[in-house]
Amino acid sequence: MAGRFWAKSGTCLGHQPPLSSPPAPSWLKSNTTLITLELADNSIMEDGILSLVEMLQENYYLQELNISNNALGFEGAKVIAEFLQKNSSSLLSLQLSGNKFKDQSAELLCQALSANYRIKEMDLSHNEFSDKDGEFLGSMLALNVGLQTLDLSWNHLSPRAAVSLSNGLRSNVTLKTLDISMNGFGNEGAAALGEALKSNSSLAYLDVSNNDISNEGIIKLSKGLEFNECLRTLKLFLNPMNMEGAVSLIMSIKKNPKSKMENLDISNVMVSEQFVKFLDGVYAIHPQLDVVYKAIQGLSAKKSIIQYPNPMKLIQSYADQNKIKVLDFFKSLTPTGMMKMPVSDFLKAMIQQNKIPLNRFQIRELIKRLDDKNGNVNFRSAQARGGPQPASVPEGPRLSKMAVSSRWATDHWWSVRSERLATAALESTPELQRPPRLHGIRSGLPCIAGCLCPLPRLPPGYPPSHVPLAPLAKLRAQLHTAGCEPDSGDTVLTADRR
Repeated sequence: MAGRFWAKSGTCLGHQPPLSSPPAPSWLKSNTTLITLELADNSIMEDGILSLVEMLQENYYLQELNISNNALGFEGAKVIAEFLQKNSSSLLSLQLSGNKFKDQSAELLCQALSANYRIKEMDLSHNEFSDKDGEFLGSMLALNVGLQTLDLSWNHLSPRAAVSLSNGLRSNVTLKTLDISMNGFGNEGAAALGEALKSNSSLAYLDVSNNDISNEGIIKLSKGLEFNECLRTLKLFLNPMNMEGAVSLIMSIKKNPKSKMENLDISNVMVSEQFVKFLDGVYAIHPQLDVVYKAIQGLSAKKSIIQYPNPMKLIQSYADQNKIKVLDFFKSLTPTGMMKMPVSDFLKAMIQQNKIPLNRFQIRELIKRLDDKNGNVNFRSAQARGGPQPASVPEGPRLSKMAVSSRWATDHWWSVRSERLATAALESTPELQRPPRLHGIRSGLPCIAGCLCPLPRLPPGYPPSHVPLAPLAKLRAQLHTAGCEPDSGDTVLTADRR
C-alpha cells in the first residue's frame, strides 16, 4: 500500500538524527511503498541533503518530496540542481518553499529545470528571487517541457522580472498552473502578462493576487484575455483596482467567443447594480463563467445573503417531492453517476439543470459545502448532512494516504486527520469523549485537513498528527456503524505508541 513518511518539525536530518532508528535515507533506498516524503522544517543540513539525493537516485517509487523551510541556501540548491540535471528519479513533485534561495540559487535551479522533463510540480514560494532571477525563470520556462505546476508566490519579483518571466510563458507549452501572487509585478508586469496570454496555449490557472496592479495594468492584462483560449482561472484579489478594471476584464471575456474562463476572482472590488446586469449578459454567452466580487455598492453583504433561500433545503424539498434521495439528484448531474465531480463541471451542470432554480450565489454556497479542497465537489458531504446513513461499507476501507513516523510502528493504533471521519466515529461511539477543539500540525498553524485531538493542548514533543483515536478493529467498527467510508479526501494515519 502506498504511504507517506512524516518527520515532525524539529527533527534534525543533518549530522546525527536524534532517532533510535537508522537515518531515514538508509532504509528508504529499498522502500517500495512510500510515495510521499514530508521533511519540511527539519533543519536539514548539507550532508542531509546529500543523503536524500543519494536515496532518490536508488528509490524508484517516491513521487513527492517536501523539504521546505530548511534554510538550504546556495549549497543546498547546488546539490538539488545537480540531482535534477540527471533526470534519473521517479520524483514528480518537489517542494522547496522557504529555503532562502537567492540569485545564485535561482540560476542553478533554473539551469537544471531547463533540461529536466520529469518534475511536474515545483514549489519555490517564500524565497528571495528578485529582478535578475526573472531572466533565469523566463529562460527556464521557454525550454522546460515537463513542468505543469509552478509556485513562485511570496518572492521579490519586480516589473523587470515579470517581463522576463512573461517572455518565457509565450513559448511554454506544458505549464498549466502558475502562482505568482504576493510579488511586485506592477502595471508593467501586468502588460507583459497580457502579451504572453495572447499566445500561450497551456496555462489554465493564473494567480496574480496582490501584485500592485491598478486599473491601468488590469486593462492591459485584459487585452490578452480577448485572444486566450486556455485560461480557466484568474485570481486578481488584493490589487488596487476598482470597477473600471473589472469592466475591462468582463468586456475582454465577452469579446472572446473561444474563452474558457471559469473563475475570475476580483473579490476586493465593489461593483454597481449596472455591472451585475452587464455581467448577467456575459453569463448568457459564457455560462461556465463565475465572477467573485466583494459586494454591490449600496447593498450590504448581509442583505444579499438573506434574500436567497438555503440551496440545500431547496434540493431536499425537491428530493422529498419526487421521492428520491438528495444523493440521487447530485449523481444525476454526472454522466457516469460518480460520487465526485470537478468544481467547474459542477458549476456548469447546476446552471444548466432546470429542476431546481438556483442562482450563482446559491450554487457558490453549495460548492463551499461540498468542496473537498482538491478541485472537486464530493457528494458524500451532502449525504452526511442528510440524516442517518446506511450501514453498508466495503470490508477493509481503502486508504489512499498514510503517514508513519520512524518512531512509530504501523499496526495497532490508528488516528484520523479527517474531521469528517473522526466526527462520524465519535458520534457513533458515546463512550468516547468528543475532542474540545481542532489542533494544528504545528503550534499556531491550522491543519488544513483538520486534525482532531482529544486534548486541549498536547504535551511538548508529542506529534499532533499521531494522536491515537482507536484500535484498528474498533475504528473500522465505528465507521461501519456510522456508514462512513474513507476516501481520497481523507488522511488516515497509523501509529503505535511505544
